[in-house]
Amino acid sequence: MKNMKICYLDANLLVYYGNRNSPFHFRSRSIIKKLILENWQLRISSLILDEYEHAIIRLSGSIKAEVIKDLRGGLKKISKIPMLELVNPPLRIKEHFKILKFIEKFGLKPRDAYHLFIMKENKIQFMATFDNDFEKVFNKSVIKKFELALIGEK
Repeated sequence: MKNMKICYLDANLLVYYGNRNSPFHFRSRSIIKKLILENWQLRISSLILDEYEHAIIRLSGSIKAEVIKDLRGGLKKISKIPMLELVNPPLRIKEHFKILKFIEKFGLKPRDAYHLFIMKENKIQFMATFDNDFEKVFNKSVIKKFELALIGEK
């Protein structure tokens, strides 16, 4: 289990994965497909699900029954991604003070600092995202950005 490759999927990747009209749809599907084919363990957190749901509602402009139906379908599609598991932060409150270090050191917003905290606490080495907010984190190799070119983009 020591050499297990684990990748945290950001909410934006999942939003594009489910939206065929997005210019990033093909790329997000390619990333997830490549991760699966290479036997990566995939992880999300409840924060990712929250951000996903918020983005879908924001894009639709309402919380009508049709949007809830779309959300339900999107969440079902996400839940069917092979090797995908939910991870959580530790239960000890004192551990959560680490996010302040991440905010200060990398200039992250609190939510992004929590994502980094969750990744570090769950020994996740890679993140698949289209978000530039983690560039300082990637540049310092605290975690690595998963990119198709990382393992041979075709």
